[in-house]
Amino acid sequence: MGNIAVIGLGAMGRPVARNLLKAGHDVVVWNRSDGPAVDLVAAGARRATSVTEAMQAPVVFSVLSDDRAVDETFIDSGVLAQTPGGTVHVNLATVSTGLARRVGAAHAEHGVGYVAAPVFGRVPVAEAGALNVLAAGERALLDRV
Repeated sequence: MGNIAVIGLGAMGRPVARNLLKAGHDVVVWNRSDGPAVDLVAAGARRATSVTEAMQAPVVFSVLSDDRAVDETFIDSGVLAQTPGGTVHVNLATVSTGLARRVGAAHAEHGVGYVAAPVFGRVPVAEAGALNVLAAGERALLDRV
């Protein structure tokens, strides 16, 4: 299993994963459709066959589009019940405060660390590895990621 997973390989997720690979990390990627992972796998990433498999990494970044996608992927799917305790999930999406609270509580219920870390910047900024990140979470989790 990779030491970092990236879930969601849209316009922002692909550059995040690519920059982690360039930095020398062992990266696992997952996306609902396989297409966006092809170039990342060619660059050295490993493709997870499910979100559950991706959530086995010690640190997981998700870059999903909106509340619905985050809710479906992490709450409705039941994946948190199958995620190892001690995993840290860093949610890079901008979501509503209500969902952020709900997702944080669900992670805590399952012993999974949660860092809310919305990013600011467009695709070229992500490609340059220069996104602005506003991270919030427990100090020990922030120190790990």
